[in-house]
Amino acid sequence: MLKLSSIKILRDLSLNKNRTMLVILTIGIGIFAVGSVSRSWVILSNNLSRNYLSVSPSSATITTQQMFDETFVESVRRMPEVAVAEGRNDSFVRVQVGPDRWYLLRLITRADYEEINLDKIKLENGTWPPPKDGMLVERSSLELLGLKVGDTAVIRLPNGKLKEIKIAGVVHDVTQTPTNFTYTVYGYITDKTLYEINGTRGYNKLDIIVANDSMNKAHIQDVVEDVVEKMEASGIVVTDKDIPEPGVHQLNDIIQSVLQLLIILTILAVILGTFLVINIVSALLAQQIQQIGAMKAVGARSGGIISMYLQAMIILGLSALVIFVPMAILMSRGSSVFVANFINFDITDYSVPPRIYALEIATGLLLPCIAALYPIIGGARITVREAIQQSGIQSNNFGANGFDALLNKMRGLPPIFLYSFRNIFRRKVRLTLATLTLSIAGAIFISVISVRASLLTTINEISTYWNEDIILGYIQLQDNDKVERFAQTVPGIVSIEGRLVYNGFRVRPDGRESTQQISFFGLSPESRFLDPVLLEGRWLEPDDKNNVVINIDFLNIESDVHVGDEITIRIDEQETEWTVVGIVTSQVIGGGELLKAPIVYINYPELAKSVNRRDKVNRLLIEIDRTQTTEDAAIKALEAEFKRNKIELSYSLINSEVRKSLASSFAIIINLVQQMSYLFAAVGGLGLMSMMSLNVLERTQEIGVIRVVGGVSKNIRQIVIIESLVVGLLSWMVGALLAYPVSWGMCVILGETMLRVPLTLIFPWEGPALWLGIIFILAILASIIPAQNASRLVIRETLSYE
Repeated sequence: MLKLSSIKILRDLSLNKNRTMLVILTIGIGIFAVGSVSRSWVILSNNLSRNYLSVSPSSATITTQQMFDETFVESVRRMPEVAVAEGRNDSFVRVQVGPDRWYLLRLITRADYEEINLDKIKLENGTWPPPKDGMLVERSSLELLGLKVGDTAVIRLPNGKLKEIKIAGVVHDVTQTPTNFTYTVYGYITDKTLYEINGTRGYNKLDIIVANDSMNKAHIQDVVEDVVEKMEASGIVVTDKDIPEPGVHQLNDIIQSVLQLLIILTILAVILGTFLVINIVSALLAQQIQQIGAMKAVGARSGGIISMYLQAMIILGLSALVIFVPMAILMSRGSSVFVANFINFDITDYSVPPRIYALEIATGLLLPCIAALYPIIGGARITVREAIQQSGIQSNNFGANGFDALLNKMRGLPPIFLYSFRNIFRRKVRLTLATLTLSIAGAIFISVISVRASLLTTINEISTYWNEDIILGYIQLQDNDKVERFAQTVPGIVSIEGRLVYNGFRVRPDGRESTQQISFFGLSPESRFLDPVLLEGRWLEPDDKNNVVINIDFLNIESDVHVGDEITIRIDEQETEWTVVGIVTSQVIGGGELLKAPIVYINYPELAKSVNRRDKVNRLLIEIDRTQTTEDAAIKALEAEFKRNKIELSYSLINSEVRKSLASSFAIIINLVQQMSYLFAAVGGLGLMSMMSLNVLERTQEIGVIRVVGGVSKNIRQIVIIESLVVGLLSWMVGALLAYPVSWGMCVILGETMLRVPLTLIFPWEGPALWLGIIFILAILASIIPAQNASRLVIRETLSYE
């Protein structure tokens, strides 16, 4: 048979169904937040790492100016410090993606598709290996290409000739940055197909996996230097050395930044849930003070009473776990698939370690019990005499301090408003707790809107690297005057500027070179197409001779460099000395560059002179008059003009598309954070509802007196609703003030993680205004049930209530 305490617990839970569901929902929100975010973290991190490592990613990739053959690759394989070595060829052509629209197509040739030992690709649909007349397309490129398996793609070669190639299948290459980030299409062909296309034989890239200590970047660099020495001894000029972070996917930073922000929001959600538990348990004890007194009168001890109520919390926590853990599992799986599709990897394993279940159990059982201890211990320690004297836990000392006296002096408002306003200050601790809960929820909600605006503003600031409307890249260096003259014949062209972009390396003080290729931009300091965001130092000036400005991505790989330092850079085997005068933000993506490319900005004449390419450009920036032409029409006319003059383009980009791509790349962050903000709104609403329920409970006899003197149900409902609205308004004011520092903190965390600089803080008025509207809705919804309960109380029940 059940003990009397167990019978009482079950009876209390069944008789107070609304409050029981409120507690379960409150605990469940914390479980849902903790479970979904922690599970997503584990699933995404584990699967991204597993996907990436499963393809045996190369430790380094070395790019050469001359072609080399399989004999040289075999000689590298025999080096004791090299475990795996494979040659491949990367050729860049252009592929048609629409009428008169062409994007960069990177044709990747693997030596033997039947035996790939590093950077493995997986066939998803079609023919393997790629046939002689066809290519395999990376799955992230398929949407941009606008074709399907079996269709024929039209490619344009560097010499201007057009060729058709069949799409023979779709593959997944997790080592490539997704096309939605780079606007580059990835195609995989055989060496025979490459020879048929452009007559090229041999390799221009060498991929290696080092032997021993393959996760040590310094060791990898040492091995790469040994391989480079071997290449140079054979007369092979190295143009690029790419050493990625060992074992880490190139887009891992994006996932980690999103998850870190969600973890912070989850912790805040759990804290708010803890406040709610304290309030709701206080409401339960307020109703049962005299029952506690009666139990003590017949011999119950405080410890037994505490144990009884903790058992009730455990039952509620278990109920929440049963309901909300499955919901957290579903949410984590859905969000993980969403993020994985965006980053272009697969979720193959949804399992999580036991510690995640332990964390959910702790959130559902341990934390609620700890939170409930304060009101439970306070209620259990009450004496029999104190319990008998109380009706609920009414406040007997309202009006005793100066603030209460000030409230009593308020005049000029309708009596129902004055009564409601004074009522909410009877329990100042409870008011503070409820207001704080709703205020923090509001601060987070407003901050999410602020972060979204800040992120978009930062993107716009970053996009000032591309103030141009159109970017054209050339296969061969061109005379600046000539290409500008040709471009000016196209109607609607407002402004034109040529640039020279070269790739090279920084030579470090110890004689070693940077582990990643660096882009050197030769441009005019007074360019109308560039408005850099300075972090330190100054921008270039027209008379600068040996001065350069670096971006923050350069510092990421060369962290010892500071403003005022002299650096040595090597381009085309020639070393030159330069002085760093400034540091600017990341370019992030665009202009034909890879994600977060390290860049050095140099006055155009100085770069052209140092590489002996005076008056030569390989990039053209164009501004159009939108009243006369469109971007698509301008590109079509430019393509035709340059083709007529036998000048081949390597790519063409529309700035608005680049910005759109950049914005969509970060949209995932906003979407996930906004989902969390809805949880905070729900937590705040529950907090307000629990407060109003408790206030109605404590004033049961008061409500009876109001009925006796002529108060009708409508008046009682109005009192409760007005109280709820006043509390909501107070919380809105506090939340709006808290939102600014919270927004600042979130901008710092998100910006530092993703862009290495804080986001530009924007605090739009729409956030507080929208939250004010939501507050009014929440206040009304939170007061409906308590108001209905209060209005239904009959005089006999209220006056006999104890």
